[in-house]
Amino acid sequence: MRGSAQDETYFCQELGVDRARERLKTFRDTFITRRDFAEIADKGFNAVRIPVPFFLFEDIGPYVHCCEYLDKAFGWAEETGLRILIDLHTVPGGHNGTDNSGIMGICLWSTRQDCVDYTLNVLEKLAGPLWRPQGAVGH
Repeated sequence: MRGSAQDETYFCQELGVDRARERLKTFRDTFITRRDFAEIADKGFNAVRIPVPFFLFEDIGPYVHCCEYLDKAFGWAEETGLRILIDLHTVPGGHNGTDNSGIMGICLWSTRQDCVDYTLNVLEKLAGPLWRPQGAVGH
């Protein structure tokens, strides 16, 4: 199947939950690996920025959570001596109307209190004492 999805929202909707989960797993398993962290450290850098989506901790709508990959990244960072700066890169409802917000052509985040509240909950969870991996920058 060759679809026309230009962002993660439509990708997941076109494929359906099971196929999207399968394809995202393959992508996420191979896109960034421990080897990348080692190469970054070998080049003399001391930190990496990791953009994460608002659905990091749970499946929401068509989106497939991915917190286990952030957990892996913190393990690789610890092994290679790197620090991590977490960047909440998407918010529910879209924040800029481009593909990097997860949904093209939609920018409703700031107009919907439920979207703002959900975002604040994700940020609180990332910064809170129950989820604070060693090596996180900015806590």
